[in-house]
Amino acid sequence: IEDVSPHNSKLILAFLSDMELGINISKASSKGQRSVARLISLKDRMIFFTKNFKNKKLDALTKEDAHKLFADMRDGKIRRRDGAVYKATGEYVKDFKCLMGWLKRTGRIKEDVSEDLARRDDYKPSWVYLSEEQFKKLASQSDSDYRALIWFLYDSGLRTQEAYSIKVNDFDKDFTKLQ
Repeated sequence: IEDVSPHNSKLILAFLSDMELGINISKASSKGQRSVARLISLKDRMIFFTKNFKNKKLDALTKEDAHKLFADMRDGKIRRRDGAVYKATGEYVKDFKCLMGWLKRTGRIKEDVSEDLARRDDYKPSWVYLSEEQFKKLASQSDSDYRALIWFLYDSGLRTQEAYSIKVNDFDKDFTKLQ
């Protein structure tokens, strides 16, 4: 792998090979081989970790190294490619824990340095809603079948999943009330 030390490259390729075959997977994970999209995502994350650990050997990391990386991501010392601050690092933690678990299961490390890392993020996205004008514009530009559904959801306050669960027999006989 370019821009990665030979030692880390060998580890990452072995890790990805096992994930591709579905071996040495956590007992808590679903069994079987991982999809191509998942493998590409894991490869990108492993390269990200290697570069941000300054090419330190992945099987020689300490708990301090791991906690510092994720703290630096959350604090904005390490930024995304577009320059923005990482708001939610949970998926990165998940993939790092995946790697550390694999290293432990394959006997390459004795202690899992990721066990104290939390996947939970304190980040909560801001509330997003449509203004009345935006809603009317959305409804007016929709297909007529969807327009009726959009107005029904808006008027009734139903959630999408609740609306999809409605059956004909949920209405009264003259279809003016929904039970």
